[in-house]
Amino acid sequence: MHRRSAGIDRRQFIAGTLLIAGGVAAGASAWRWPQTHPELTVIDRRFAALQDPLHGGGRALLFSADVTSLWRDSLAPLWKQRAATVAGITTAPALFCLEQLARGTRHVVTRRESLGTNGAVAWLIVPVH
Repeated sequence: MHRRSAGIDRRQFIAGTLLIAGGVAAGASAWRWPQTHPELTVIDRRFAALQDPLHGGGRALLFSADVTSLWRDSLAPLWKQRAATVAGITTAPALFCLEQLARGTRHVVTRRESLGTNGAVAWLIVPVH
């Protein structure tokens, strides 16, 4: 009796990878913030391919998954100095953390949108006036 392995084979892995890449590309082509010019755009390196449509002329900053250093080294100092609009592409849990931290600096998430099955979420944080 032939027993099938519980893992995935090479063909399944490649097909899955192509589906994810296709989802990223589709999300990138459809994603745009209307009339938004963020001062800073922050992007999880896993979603770096999505940065071009989101980038609105401000500074772009790539980070690696954990928002701790992003907050400590970039966002907190920026928002302590002045109110600033920030756009980003992260995972939903990372956005949740940033949303909680932003409240303490009088900034709120005004827009969020899933960019497909890859777990990417595009968002916009703006100052509260």
